[in-house]
Amino acid sequence: MFSITFVAIAVYALFFRILLRIQEFEIKDGVIPDARPHDKRTPQEGFLHIQSYYTTTLGNALGLAPVNAFLLVNWSSALAEHAESYGIYAILAVFALFAGLVIHVKHLSMVGHRPNWAYPKTGDVSVAGMFYALYFPIQLWVVAVALTWIFWEYGLELPGTGMALAGLGFYAFTVFMDVWTRRWAWLG
Repeated sequence: MFSITFVAIAVYALFFRILLRIQEFEIKDGVIPDARPHDKRTPQEGFLHIQSYYTTTLGNALGLAPVNAFLLVNWSSALAEHAESYGIYAILAVFALFAGLVIHVKHLSMVGHRPNWAYPKTGDVSVAGMFYALYFPIQLWVVAVALTWIFWEYGLELPGTGMALAGLGFYAFTVFMDVWTRRWAWLG
């Protein structure tokens, strides 16, 4: 389980590095501005890049990687044992895609939009933001399936359950930190 978790961390680190590289090109092309410091007392000022968020740096890599590993380790045995659950996984996928779309549209159209690396202007999405908009619903689905397994189908009996729950707890902490430091000004 630990080795798969490290692979999941490495895969996200590679994805994050690609997003950073795209962000660098977008800064050079003038699509997004260069770094300006963030001050939580004036959350609408400054420009937040991908590395400015606790969720996209620590949360995704260290919080969600154990959840991804949990799903990978248990996928074939869980589906073989509960083949009748395919429908719930499809419903969860539709929910995740819909939730991802709603969040994406909210970012694009909200009044008082806070420009950031993914949404540099109201109604505008960066290339890195498009990649993340594809990643986000998939990751949301992975979390939804993991929570379904833990709280509905299996309880705590699957290998890696504790690590997955700890990862989700850590991710929730990074969400709290982003809200508390007003990086997500629309929530804080």
